[in-house]
Amino acid sequence: MPEWIFFDLDGTLIDSIPALYQAYNDFLDAYGIQATQEEFQRLNGPSLREIITILKRDHNLLPDEPSLYEQYQQIIARLYAECVPMIDGVQETLNDLHSAGKKMMLVSAAPRHLAQIILRRFEWERFFSGYAFGDDVVNAKPYPDIYLYALKQADKLVDTTTVIAVEDSANGIRASVAAGIPTFGYAHTHTTEYLRNAGATQTFSHFQELLSLLYLSNV
Repeated sequence: MPEWIFFDLDGTLIDSIPALYQAYNDFLDAYGIQATQEEFQRLNGPSLREIITILKRDHNLLPDEPSLYEQYQQIIARLYAECVPMIDGVQETLNDLHSAGKKMMLVSAAPRHLAQIILRRFEWERFFSGYAFGDDVVNAKPYPDIYLYALKQADKLVDTTTVIAVEDSANGIRASVAAGIPTFGYAHTHTTEYLRNAGATQTFSHFQELLSLLYLSNV
């Protein structure tokens, strides 16, 4: 079984994709712009600051980027605090891995202060031995920067043979694979074929399957 498991947050540990789409929709609606699923999917992976840069450019938004960022993150913070649930089976999986002495790192494109809302709400700080957030790196997923940063945090500068990443999106999988990390794709909002095409070495549809995959993995 791998020594380290790197977990993505949104769409992997928490069922936040509907809430993030709502935030994206509410944000654009304030400027009279129609949200689309196609654009939203392209924004799954980049950091929040990168998302703001993209939306300002593509929709010619007049406010400056700091103002837009503040507006967007306030919408997400409210949804994180009020209504985003954890994925079924995640709590049990984190408990089991923690009890087995496995080290876990949260690797999320979300800014630190937003991810911490979830960590405190579900009391998950005790599970994680390290963190890599979107504001720790310049280039977010699908670039490998955040996973390379996570490897440094885990003192795994070269050897990735004892690390597995768990991701739900193509951008996330491309980022971890580009960093040399074998990646398990969680088929929650995407098909197993889609995740394998992005580079996932294994896929699973329910968290109850993850422990078995980890024990059977060759790393």
